[in-house]
Amino acid sequence: MRDKLESEVYNSKIFQWLKSDNMIFYDSDYIFIKYPYSENLDLIYGNYLSYVGIGSSLKYAGIYDKEKNVLFAIDYNLKNALKLSWDDKIFKDLSELELGLISKLNTCINDYVYQNKEEFYKAVNDYKGYVDVSDIESDFIRGKTNYKYNTNISKISNEDILKYLDHEEYVFDWAFDYIQKNKKYIGENLKDNDVKNEYLTSILNNKNHPLHKAREIRISLEKIAASTVHVYIYKNDIAFDFKYDKTSLMNSVSNSYISTYNMSASDRREYEKQFGKYTDFNFNDIYKIEYRNKPIYVDRNYENSLKKEYTL
Repeated sequence: MRDKLESEVYNSKIFQWLKSDNMIFYDSDYIFIKYPYSENLDLIYGNYLSYVGIGSSLKYAGIYDKEKNVLFAIDYNLKNALKLSWDDKIFKDLSELELGLISKLNTCINDYVYQNKEEFYKAVNDYKGYVDVSDIESDFIRGKTNYKYNTNISKISNEDILKYLDHEEYVFDWAFDYIQKNKKYIGENLKDNDVKNEYLTSILNNKNHPLHKAREIRISLEKIAASTVHVYIYKNDIAFDFKYDKTSLMNSVSNSYISTYNMSASDRREYEKQFGKYTDFNFNDIYKIEYRNKPIYVDRNYENSLKKEYTL
């Protein structure tokens, strides 16, 4: 079906006109004109034929690649004239072109940075690197194992898209210009990552670090499809258990405290009787989590201490 549709589009009168030397196309409904943007590209403008007159204007309708015989980013009028519905995705729209170019720019810049690190280190020779310990600890709990420089270009202009469609090597021109303007920023990011990785590695290598427990809890929660879980805590020499929202627990386990807000009202009232109002708990207090009456996390140190106490 799609092949038939594409065949009809590429054999249409509009495509015959696009490939011709004629600058104007019109039928009973639409008028379109070609503006030669470059040797390879034509910009298409058009409107309903009935709208053409004194005070009216032609609107952008699409981009035509003469060499590849393909349209890009076509508007509603041109889609209608080609008898395409809004859901027919034969040609890339503007957002697809933008995302594709951004992806290539980021890849190009990242590849250059990692192949030429010394160039950026020299640009920030006296910079020592900065680390936010709390951010690194939170990232560790969320599964981070390494910090790597990653360019994150998020916005480009329509003119950039046109230049790329006209000349694919424009990626390298844009990336080179970005690198030259941001050499110091990139160098500082590389040094920051070096300091971060040093601290992150120290946590990873220290299996007795308490954050390994928080990481294990989060991983166990990620593995199950559940809305709530059964949480067991041991706090102030008191054992207490309650139901808790899984997603909230997973997102809060890296915090210094876990709010009682996501308990049921009855569990929260009982919790306040045991531990007082306005008191929270944290991952250190958790010794077991169950889902459907089956343990998904057990603090082995707590379990071993109970066994030892029972033996005595």
